[in-house]
Amino acid sequence: MIDAGFQPKKLPPILQIDDQQLIQLKFVPPDGIAPFQLDLFFAGSEYQKAALLRAATQQIATLDYPVKVLRPDDLILLKLCAGRMIDRADAAMLLRENREDMDFNYMTKWVKHFKLQKDFSEIWAEAFPDEQIPAEFSSSFSIAIADQLPTYFAYTLRASAISLVPPIIARPSGNSVMV
Repeated sequence: MIDAGFQPKKLPPILQIDDQQLIQLKFVPPDGIAPFQLDLFFAGSEYQKAALLRAATQQIATLDYPVKVLRPDDLILLKLCAGRMIDRADAAMLLRENREDMDFNYMTKWVKHFKLQKDFSEIWAEAFPDEQIPAEFSSSFSIAIADQLPTYFAYTLRASAISLVPPIIARPSGNSVMV
């Protein structure tokens, strides 16, 4: 890839972030003005291997061989896992621009696996501010959210009997609880 014009973004080229190893390269296409960054991940986990199996093969003009490029739904999942503000904005844009090509059953599985239900709901709201998250997501995500968050029950007195009010899903946030 060096012969094709790719250069390491940093030295040493292999970065370790949590349990993930990657190489970040920069590249200026022959007709380009500014460089873009290319992240190459070492696939080690079950999810990473599944994402690679689904990847599309693309030809890059200056390379003599094709490269595998992750599908938009896998890019969204990786960006949600990264959790940075810029990655969340990218994830919302990818969702908005590629909605018709998404495999939402696949995404639901991995969103639950990584416990990203809240994050996915937030990027959905950013991507489609005038739409509710589709029912197939809201029901499966809300159940999963209820399973992962602490649940607090409220009791009320009615006609001298104690009744259980339906659970309020609450999530600790800093020094307060968001409901």
